[in-house]
Amino acid sequence: MKPSPDYCPFCGARLRDDESLEHHLDDRDECRERFDAWRPERTPSSEPRSGFTPLHGLLLAVIVLAVMGYSLLIVQQILLGLLASSIVVVAFVVGSRY
Repeated sequence: MKPSPDYCPFCGARLRDDESLEHHLDDRDECRERFDAWRPERTPSSEPRSGFTPLHGLLLAVIVLAVMGYSLLIVQQILLGLLASSIVVVAFVVGSRY
């Protein structure tokens, strides 16, 4: 159970001891409108949005090529390049979900 705030984040009014933020939003239309505008447009059944854009794909390709180039030309270890590139790809895929 999340603790209830002491103040309304939308109007700054101090909440009474017996009043929750939900009750305050029900009583004040202006705060309810601001809350609805602030709240993300998601329902519990909606799928998470992917943050992976074409720009991310281009950036990922540049980073992977740089890692592979460094590992082949400087370190001369292809397995190191493959391992590092795999880590970069996984980080991009997982990071784009949040």
